[in-house]
Amino acid sequence: MEIRESIPHVIAEAEKLGYHIDEMAISGGSAGCCLALLYAYRDAKTSPVPVKMVFGAAGPSSFYPEDWKCYGFDRRSEESDAAAREMFGTMAGKELKAEFSTPEYEEEIRDISALLWINENSVPTLAA
Repeated sequence: MEIRESIPHVIAEAEKLGYHIDEMAISGGSAGCCLALLYAYRDAKTSPVPVKMVFGAAGPSSFYPEDWKCYGFDRRSEESDAAAREMFGTMAGKELKAEFSTPEYEEEIRDISALLWINENSVPTLAA
């Protein structure tokens, strides 16, 4: 079940408890932060409840190798590039073939990279 499909159930349960929800903030940590950022930037316009902000901790928003220094992907060797492709491809659910930092690569990782969905209409963000 996608998050937008589960929100009406959450609202209904909250109403039973006496809470009226007419707007929301979304958050998460680590992978949950990545998902919260994606929802806030990519899916907020179709959310059954208006998203007013997103906050999260230690969540990846980008899948460029240079942003993943903790795994050594910033070293840009054949070995680290292969490891980055494997890890990011697993997250994206597909084999990544395009050259890093190209429009083709951005298209391959768009579904998992919140950074690529930020625009002038994006909700405020608090990140740690």
